[in-house]
Amino acid sequence: MVSVNTSNLGSLQGMPDVEFDFGVSAELKRVFRAAATALSGQRGARQGYRTDGGTDFEGHFSQVFATNGTVQIGDLDEIVTNLRLVATKVAGVEEEPRAENERRRKAREWASMMANRGELEKLWHGLVGEPDPPVTEVG
Repeated sequence: MVSVNTSNLGSLQGMPDVEFDFGVSAELKRVFRAAATALSGQRGARQGYRTDGGTDFEGHFSQVFATNGTVQIGDLDEIVTNLRLVATKVAGVEEEPRAENERRRKAREWASMMANRGELEKLWHGLVGEPDPPVTEVG
C-alpha cells in the first residue's frame, strides 16, 4: 500500500492501473454461464430417460436405475449451481481491480494537481493546510 500524501507525489503520478484482463474474465463468465444453461436444458430429457427406463426394467434393476437417475439429476443440479457460482465469483473478482484503478486514477490526479501548484498556492496551503487527498491509500 502507498499512502496518498505530498511526500509520495512522484510515486503516485507514475502509478499505473492494475493489470487485469477484463475481456478474459468476461469470456470466462460467459462460458461458465453457457455450460450451466446447457446442462440445465438437459434436465427434462434426462428425467424423461429415467422415467422411460423405469418402465423397461423390473425388480432390482429398476430400483438401481431409479436410484442412479435420482442421483444423476441431483448431481446435474449441483453442477449447474456451481457453474453459476463460479461466474458470480468471477464477477466479484472483477470489482476489486476496477475499484483499485479508480482509487489510483484519483490519486494520480490529486498528485498531479499538487505537483503542479504555483508558489502562491504552495504558500497558501502552507498557511491553511493542504487539500485532503481523495483517497488515503492505494494498493
